[in-house]
Amino acid sequence: MSLGLGAASLLLTVVIGVTIGSAQAARAGSKTDTALTIVCTTVYSAPTFWLSLACVAAVTVGAAAFGIPPAWRLPAFALRDPGVLDARAAPLDVLRHSVLPVLVLALTGAAGVARFARSAMIEAARGDFRRTAIAKGLTSREAWSHHVQRVALPSIAALVALSVPGIVAGSVFVEGVFAWPGMGKLLLGAVAQRDHPVILAVTLLYATAVIVTNLLTDLVMPRLDPRRTSA
Repeated sequence: MSLGLGAASLLLTVVIGVTIGSAQAARAGSKTDTALTIVCTTVYSAPTFWLSLACVAAVTVGAAAFGIPPAWRLPAFALRDPGVLDARAAPLDVLRHSVLPVLVLALTGAAGVARFARSAMIEAARGDFRRTAIAKGLTSREAWSHHVQRVALPSIAALVALSVPGIVAGSVFVEGVFAWPGMGKLLLGAVAQRDHPVILAVTLLYATAVIVTNLLTDLVMPRLDPRRTSA
């Protein structure tokens, strides 16, 4: 289950981070940019376990304080509800239980991606090619989406690959807080019981995932940026 949790959070990290970073870069210096910068910096600086506990408090104590019915609340713990016995309802129940763990992991990574995407797009927007595209008849929006974002994409892709270790490390705390049955929870239990073979095995699997991600990024980068292709 850790693989699905990490893959979903990584995808959400890219979508949220690039969207927020692009919106900030397009409105650089505005009040919206300042507000998003404060929010992203706060989320990025907050410990993963603290965000997890805050989400648990929000869907339990917070939901009860606002009078939200229990059936409408997001579950805070485990992979599925033991009371769900219908095989057709089980996938939806697992999806509901995965919302909070995926959201916590994604928000932490998306905050960093957004900050970097903003800087990369602002730097790309200063290039002469954007002014040339506008002079040829493209609108500012078209020049931004077709040229600025494309130029900044390789740098953002490299950062996303570098964020994988953070997601891997954060999953250990997230799975521990949300009682999610995965390698992170297994690692915490092995550390508590001093089960060294399990600790080494999980660490090796995590390291392999990071190495494979970096390798795939190196293979994809020449397609995103032809300048990286060797002569």
